[in-house]
Amino acid sequence: SACFNCSIYPIYFSYIIIADNLTSNSAQNLNMRVGTGSTPTYDTGSNYGYVRFLYYSYATTSTTSILDGATGGTSAIIGGVYNDATSNTSLKVTIFNPSNSSAYKNIEFGVFARNSTPQYIVYNGNLTYKSVTPITAIRFYPASGLFATGTFKLYGIQ
Repeated sequence: SACFNCSIYPIYFSYIIIADNLTSNSAQNLNMRVGTGSTPTYDTGSNYGYVRFLYYSYATTSTTSILDGATGGTSAIIGGVYNDATSNTSLKVTIFNPSNSSAYKNIEFGVFARNSTPQYIVYNGNLTYKSVTPITAIRFYPASGLFATGTFKLYGIQ
């Protein structure tokens, strides 16, 4: 997994996470969880409400659809990560006002992936972390296994 443990401070209003060249041991979902507190503790409760939109194209076929969503998931499935030689997944995640202690937190995500079919896949979505507890950490991880390659960067915006 890729973790930013206790990297989210109240000095910034929002955070942007950018990742590129993500591959994994096997093709699977790309998940995200938030952490709270100074340890941090990653929330595995039913506090993730989200919706994902899927756009993909391969050969002569293109599709646009509301892929899925959850009103109380134990993590947010924000996209896919693949394992073949020509695969590549990139993402951008924005966390709005993570230190707010009086409102739920909004997170926006966009994921672009290419696999060997080739399919060009775009996931866009929005997530509400349904807790007033400030977010202090964030974790990205494949549904199982490990990332094989990839770079994550975290930027704070005042």
